[in-house]
Amino acid sequence: MKKIIFIICIMAIAGISLGAIYKWVDEEGRVHYSDQPIDDYKTKEVDIEPGPTQEDVKEAQEIAKKWHSKMAPSLSLTKLGPLPENQSSEYIETVWTGINFNTEKLIAEFTLTLKATNRLPSGAFLEVRFPNPADPINPFVVGKIRKGGTSELNFSSPDLQGLKCWNYEIVTYIYRGSSKSVLLGTHSQLVQSRVNMDKVRDGVELFTAISKGNCP
Repeated sequence: MKKIIFIICIMAIAGISLGAIYKWVDEEGRVHYSDQPIDDYKTKEVDIEPGPTQEDVKEAQEIAKKWHSKMAPSLSLTKLGPLPENQSSEYIETVWTGINFNTEKLIAEFTLTLKATNRLPSGAFLEVRFPNPADPINPFVVGKIRKGGTSELNFSSPDLQGLKCWNYEIVTYIYRGSSKSVLLGTHSQLVQSRVNMDKVRDGVELFTAISKGNCP
């Protein structure tokens, strides 16, 4: 009986259209379900709530992803591995990436300096998507146009909350212009945090974490 109920629930969740479902009890008091009324028994039609829409399922998946990412524990130094190397791609190269900390406000920000290669056209629009540790499915987006022959472009994220010991990925989308109608390519760069802000209570603890790390 439990298996039948489980199957009915799964079908509803999957959005499968169900006909009428009937419930009836036999002489031994056992409960049964069927898709047809049973003539020899008093049957009662069971109300079944409609299954969730595709939008409902997608929203639930995003919430689960967000919750999982926020609750993910900091990595140990062993699992973090060495500091990531600066990356090069067709249009840009990473010159510098890091994390700036404010020991008074107990906040931080990602920083990124990119160098244009000779293939990056003047007027190109670079859209940098910084990780948002407190809300992983909503990254911080910062854009900048390459003016003239500018060779280096500097980017900083807004203030960060929820920073953990983690290898965060910064992705830069490279467009032909500010209209973003033509995507030329992307550039990915990892930045490593060895500070778990959840364990920091004041400026002294933050300074110590910056100096020595406070990863598990």
